[in-house]
Order: sequence, then structure tokens, then C-alpha cells
Amino acid sequence: MSGFVLTPEAECDRDEIVIFIAKKNRTAAIHVLDTMQAAMRRVGESPGLGHRRDDLGDETLRVFAVRPYPYLIIYRPNTKPLQIIRLIHGARDVGALLHPPTGL
Repeated sequence: MSGFVLTPEAECDRDEIVIFIAKKNRTAAIHVLDTMQAAMRRVGESPGLGHRRDDLGDETLRVFAVRPYPYLIIYRPNTKPLQIIRLIHGARDVGALLHPPTGL
């Protein structure tokens, strides 16, 4: 059994990241995907690795950086298996992506 699962949103994030990079460099896209997979396994094995961010508005969430790339793994450490909810570029407004405005 895997130490983590991806939400449909996280699966979509992963696919979009890989497709975007592959358009320019297929080898780089494969390397980014492999690095993301390794980072997700790490947080699945050690959920305490990530840190909390006050701007996310949900104190149960943690964030782990995928080094050396600018991507963040947003996850729920207390779920079994660990639930990865998003994979987001670190330059994006993570809080806004997790909690988009309603009623517009």
C-alpha cells in the first residue's frame, strides 16, 4: 500500500506541470516528475517533514518543497494514507488556489 494518495486536483496539477515542461524538454519533464514522486514518498513516510503556513487558512495542512524545483506539495499529514491535495508552483498564490473566491 502506498504511503500517500493524490486528490483529483493534485493529479491534475501533476499532469499539467509535466505536460507544460515536456512541451519544451521531455527529459526535464521526466526528471521533475521523478523528483516529485520521490518527494511525495518522503512526506508519505515522514508526514512531519513539511511546515504549516498561516496563509492557507487550514491548520491541518502542511507544505513541503520539492527541491531543487519551485514546486510545493500541499498535504494533510493526519490522514491514512497521507492525502496530497495540491502540487503547486511556489510563485503562485497558494492560499487563493486553495480557497478561491465564491459568488463571482
